[in-house]
Amino acid sequence: MNNNLKGFAYGIATSVTFGLIPLFTLPLMEKGMRFDSILFYRFLFAAIALSGMLLAKKESFRTEMRNLPILILLGAFYTGSAMFLFWGYNFMAAGIATTLHFTYPIFVTLFMLFVFKEKTSWITLLAIGLAICGVARLSIDGGEMRLNGLGVIIVLLSAVAYALYIVTVNKSRYMICRDENLRSMYLSSVPLYFHKSTGRNRNPTHSRPALFY
Repeated sequence: MNNNLKGFAYGIATSVTFGLIPLFTLPLMEKGMRFDSILFYRFLFAAIALSGMLLAKKESFRTEMRNLPILILLGAFYTGSAMFLFWGYNFMAAGIATTLHFTYPIFVTLFMLFVFKEKTSWITLLAIGLAICGVARLSIDGGEMRLNGLGVIIVLLSAVAYALYIVTVNKSRYMICRDENLRSMYLSSVPLYFHKSTGRNRNPTHSRPALFY
């Protein structure tokens, strides 16, 4: 299998597994578990699994000190993205929230275009326009806001945070190319520090999240 086919296969697998997240998240939220606690345990078990994989491959956990700020920043962006998305589940159906989250390529393109002055094609710009029209059609019906406005903003913030994560990975890859696997370890450990400051679980104040309308 060539690299292109592998890339498509991995991308599809990632999309499928990401789409399964609400199926496990929503039942826990319905029982009163807060989204920050869910993320804490999600990343904790992910860190344990990744540790086992690195140990099995006999790969080193060592990284250079100069890489730590970038790794922590990556963890912060990814954690912020996940938290905003889970928070958004309190305001709209998980299927719609996840669809809005996947507008992050728009923000990646905009960041690369306006911040890093990278050129883009008219096809990409056309795709961005169509995506924006799709979000508007999803959110507005008959001139009225179909979705909760605050919820839309929260979920779009998750897309922005994930876009910042992608851009940071792209721009810092040359500095941490030897620590590619360690990035996920630091990414998973950031919520451990966050969870200590959030206090105990409290019941959600919003209506019970739904998977689809």
